[in-house]
Amino acid sequence: MVGDAESSLFQPAPTVPPNVDASSTLSQTEKLAIILPSAPAYQQTSALLLAVRDTPFPEETVSAEIANALPAVLREQLRLIEKAGEVDGLMKRSVGLLERWYGVVEGLNACIAEWDERLRELEIKVSRKEKSLRDAETY
Repeated sequence: MVGDAESSLFQPAPTVPPNVDASSTLSQTEKLAIILPSAPAYQQTSALLLAVRDTPFPEETVSAEIANALPAVLREQLRLIEKAGEVDGLMKRSVGLLERWYGVVEGLNACIAEWDERLRELEIKVSRKEKSLRDAETY
């Protein structure tokens, strides 16, 4: 079984006896070293929570306009989802087209390379034949 290899995973965590305060095992300096670096975060969080609490509720007309606009927003979201599907389909088609085009270009390049090789071989044969004819004429 998986847990047998790591039996410590299934052992209960060691607990501090109820009559011993866990924080009393730390010195005052250690406690301050843990708490003081986080002090600005406490102040910032407090300020943000106060700002949320002090934020006024919008007027009823604004809330009504937002509620009335929700169906239109939902329609637009559905339209965007449909467009995203269309774009996805177009991307897949484009990838397929590019793969086919790459295959055509690669095939054409291979064909041209083969023709170049054949032409080079023919040029070598022709130049050898011309040389042998010149040599035959001079002797």
